[in-house]
Amino acid sequence: VVGRSSKKNEFVSIKLAKGDMVWFHTDNRIPGSHVLIRAPMDSVAFEDIEFAAKIAAWHSKGKDMYETPVMYCKGHQVRKPKGTPTGTVSTLPPTYSIMVKAGLPSEEGSDEEE
Repeated sequence: VVGRSSKKNEFVSIKLAKGDMVWFHTDNRIPGSHVLIRAPMDSVAFEDIEFAAKIAAWHSKGKDMYETPVMYCKGHQVRKPKGTPTGTVSTLPPTYSIMVKAGLPSEEGSDEEE
C-alpha cells in the first residue's frame, strides 16, 4: 500500500500499519510516500523488502539520487506526534535502513521484444 499525499500517508501509517507489518519511508528526512507491506515482518522475504523500498524511493524527493536511503520498521513503531502537520510521523527504535535505486515494478511483458 502506498500513500501518495499527506492525508493518504497518514492513513497508511496510522490507520493501516499495525503490529509487525512492514512500514517504509525514505530516510534522512527526505520527503516521500509512506509504504506498507501488510504482512508480518518475519514472513517477508528480503527481495520484497527491497521491492517496497524501491517504491518508497521512487515516490520521494530522492528518486533522482544514485541510491536513496530508505528506512523500515514494524507498524506498531510508527507514531503521530501531537500538533504535527498531516502526514508527519515519527518512529520508535529499532529501525532498519537499506540503500536502493528508485524504481517501480514493470508491467508484465514490457521487457520482452515483440
